[in-house]
Amino acid sequence: KGVPAVGRTGPDGTFSLRALQSGRPVTAGTAVGQYIVTVVKQEIPAMSDPEFVNNPPPVIPPAMLEPKDLLPAIYRNNAKSPLRAEVQEGKNQFRFELVE
Repeated sequence: KGVPAVGRTGPDGTFSLRALQSGRPVTAGTAVGQYIVTVVKQEIPAMSDPEFVNNPPPVIPPAMLEPKDLLPAIYRNNAKSPLRAEVQEGKNQFRFELVE
């Protein structure tokens, strides 16, 4: 129930959300209510190596393009995430401490 939202973190960890409709971001923010928060942080190994990005080989090994999860699985699981947020009218700020 509720309105799902998605956002990206910046280099300093700050984020803003956009509500989703049919899986696409449509508006800034999300609906008032209580939410389970999931967090996913991934990197693609090939993209984290500047030398590889600047001088890619003719054939890229598939493993170099496979996203690597950088956070414990519990944070990306809707049923297990310990993170919660209550969105209220107006501007909201949340701080989530992620532990390994």
